[in-house]
Amino acid sequence: GKTTMINAMINYVLGVRWDDPFRFILVEEKETSQAFSQTREVTAYDIHYRNGFRIPYSLTIVDTPGFGDTEGIERDQEITSAVKQFVYLFHFFKNSKCDT
Repeated sequence: GKTTMINAMINYVLGVRWDDPFRFILVEEKETSQAFSQTREVTAYDIHYRNGFRIPYSLTIVDTPGFGDTEGIERDQEITSAVKQFVYLFHFFKNSKCDT
């Protein structure tokens, strides 16, 4: 699911081709039940632009726990709250300036 997509995105950005004998793994896949989300918390991966990228900019990938699994509506509400807090803090820190 999402873990596979994140790893596919990073390989695309870094220019890995289908016929290359290697793949980069940003997020490790775990052997868990498909009924439960593998991701337990909101996580951001910042990929800073470098020459040779297939895209002309930096990229932030945000990974969230899955919604609608067997943990119920309460867990979905916790996830929604965590995502809102993450977005607020991410925006706050990206736009704050520190004088040293």
